[in-house]
Amino acid sequence: MAAAYTIRPYRHRQDTAAILRLIRRELVPLSHTPIGREALTDRALTARIRQGRTLVADGQDGEVKGFVHFMVTSRPNVPALLQIDMLAVEPDSRGQGIGSALLREAELYGRSRRCTAASLFVDEGNDRAHLFYLRAGYRAIQYWPSLRCRELYKPLFPDI
Repeated sequence: MAAAYTIRPYRHRQDTAAILRLIRRELVPLSHTPIGREALTDRALTARIRQGRTLVADGQDGEVKGFVHFMVTSRPNVPALLQIDMLAVEPDSRGQGIGSALLREAELYGRSRRCTAASLFVDEGNDRAHLFYLRAGYRAIQYWPSLRCRELYKPLFPDI
């Protein structure tokens, strides 16, 4: 059976409104971190999306079904790290492998940039996301009480 979605790079004019809706509807309500109004403006969120890389899952109808935003961070004498910043899938599109496909593509990108591992944060209480990442091979390495988040980590080259 063919996938009912396609993963492609973010297109600013075409995708921004749908991604902003997903962020505000699916991610912001789960966050315990105080978020200033300035950080939630269209301008600030769009600027954040444009930093790093964003991939979008399109449905057969051409509608955005989900997205992942990630960055490669590197410092001198430290291996590069893939930082998964945001991943969200429309509620009516969950369970179709979209989130897993988006995460796989982000990890492939990280490997192509010689990232040795991937890291991300999951908000306390977001058990669905926590289980999703555990099934994808991530493990909790630290709890950040000030953020009320778990930090998860996955080696991208496990045999090295």
